[in-house]
Amino acid sequence: MWAYMHEYFVKRYTEIAREKTGGEPDAQTRFSIRLYCYGTLGMTREWLIKDNITPSETVVRMMFASMPESLRGIFF
Repeated sequence: MWAYMHEYFVKRYTEIAREKTGGEPDAQTRFSIRLYCYGTLGMTREWLIKDNITPSETVVRMMFASMPESLRGIFF
């Protein structure tokens, strides 16, 4: 299931990058998207399984703070 979710989010983030930049993402951007999606899904899974005290809003803020600047420049 996690592999399907990863591929879904990679595809979605790549589509958004295309729309925002007006072109195909370069190799570094594609790598960053894949790595960020992999990491956020892994941390979400860890949070769901092991952490029942950290509020979801806090987790979302931490994930946003961990996004590479290169991706933030595209998505926000």
